[in-house]
Amino acid sequence: MPCGGLTLGRDGRFYGPIFNGGMNGYGAVFQMTPNGIVKILHEFTAEDDGFPFAPPIQSLYGDFYGTASGNPTHPGTIYKIDTDGGFTILHAFAGADGATPLATLVQATNYWFYGTTLLGGTSGVGTIFRISASGNFEVLFNFDGTHGSLPHAGLIQANDGNFYGVTYRGGKGNQGVVFRMTPMHQVTVLHDFTGGSDGSGPIGRLVQASDGYLYGTTYYGGASGGGILFRISTTGEFTTLHHFQQSAGSNPIALIQHTNGFLYGDTFSGGIANRGVFYRFDLGQPPFVSYLPSYGRIGMPVDILGEGFTTYSQVFFNGVLISVISIACARAGMGVSLWSFVAPHGALELPAIFIAGGAGLLMAKGLLAPGYLTRRESLTRAAALAIKLLLGAVPLLVIAGIIEGFISPSDLPVAAKFAIGASMFVLLAGYVTLADRRA
Repeated sequence: MPCGGLTLGRDGRFYGPIFNGGMNGYGAVFQMTPNGIVKILHEFTAEDDGFPFAPPIQSLYGDFYGTASGNPTHPGTIYKIDTDGGFTILHAFAGADGATPLATLVQATNYWFYGTTLLGGTSGVGTIFRISASGNFEVLFNFDGTHGSLPHAGLIQANDGNFYGVTYRGGKGNQGVVFRMTPMHQVTVLHDFTGGSDGSGPIGRLVQASDGYLYGTTYYGGASGGGILFRISTTGEFTTLHHFQQSAGSNPIALIQHTNGFLYGDTFSGGIANRGVFYRFDLGQPPFVSYLPSYGRIGMPVDILGEGFTTYSQVFFNGVLISVISIACARAGMGVSLWSFVAPHGALELPAIFIAGGAGLLMAKGLLAPGYLTRRESLTRAAALAIKLLLGAVPLLVIAGIIEGFISPSDLPVAAKFAIGASMFVLLAGYVTLADRRA
C-alpha cells in the first residue's frame, strides 16, 4: 500500500514508500521514472522494523534518508538508502528515545536531519530528535502534554533559522499545539488549539509561504467540525482562513505552496463521493521563483522552480555572486548562517583571489604598457613578479580549502567561526606587514 507521498530526486525520478506488502510483508522503498517505470530499491524485513509511512528525503549529497514506523516490538528505525538500493540502518529506536516515527525528515542548514516520533520518550507521547549523516543520534525534546503530544507531522526550518511544527494532541485543551524550537532546542508553544473555530488535531506539516507566514490545517474542529486552514506568524499571531465542510472537502491533511502563489492541498473525506477533494487557496501572493534545494554546498546544482520560463529561457551560473546571495540570505533571515560559513575560510581565500587577480593585472600591464622596455622585456619582468605572487597565493588557498572542508560547514558556534576567520585575517595581515618591512 503506497502512502505518504513522493520525493522528487535531483535525477528526475520519484522516490516513495510502500507501507506494507512486498515480498516480506513489511513494506518497501521504490523508485519511479517520470513515465511510470517502477523499481523496488529495498524490501523491509522484521529485522529493519519495516512499515515506512513517509517518503525519504534526498540529502545535499544525493543519498536518501527516511524512517520506518516499526511495530509494537520494534519501535522504528532511521535509514539511509542510495539510488542503487544500498541500504543502511542508522538508528533503531528503543522506546525511551522515541517510537513510531511517521513524519518526513528535514535536513537543516547545519546538515543534520531533524524529525519527530509519534510515541516514546520520557512521557510516552513523542520526541523531537536529530541525526547526522553518519548516524550520530540525539533526543532534543520529550513532549510532555503541556508542550504538545503525539506529533504526526514533521518539522520545517523557517527562514529565521528556527524549527516549527504541530502536535495532534496536548496543550491547554488537549486539542494540539503549534510550537517553535530554536537551534538551541528550546521549545515554545505558539498556539493552543481549542477545538472551536481554531480547529483541533493538526496532523499535516506546516509550510512557510512566500509572505513569510506559516500555514497549516487541522483535521477536526472549525464551524462544521471538518477542520480549518490557518495562518500563524513566527511570533504566534493566529488567524483562521477557511472552515472545511463535508460538501467541499473535510479533514484536510497535506499542504504546499506552488510557485504561482496559491496553496494546494487535499482532504481525507468530503466532496461529491465523500472520498476527499483536491483544492487550492488564493493567498493573494504573486508568482515567485524557488530553488530545489533551497540551500546547499557551493558548486552543487540546483533546480529553479518558477513561472514564465520558456524553451528559450537559459540561466548561467559563473562563479558565486556573493552580493546577490548575501542580499537574498539577509532577506530570508539567513545572513548570519551565510557569513558564519564564509568567514573562517574566506579570510584567506578572498585575499588569495585578489592576489591572483593582481598577478593577472601585472601581466596585462607588462603587455599593454611596456614603457621604455621592449614589450617582450616588459612582459618577462611582469611574469616573474606575477609568478611570485601566485606562488604566495597557493598556500593560502590550500589552508583555506582545509578550513572550508572541515571547519566552515561544522557545528561549531557562530562566534567561534567568526573568531577563526578574524584570527586568520590578523595572521595574514601580520605576515604581509612583516614581509613588507623586510623587503
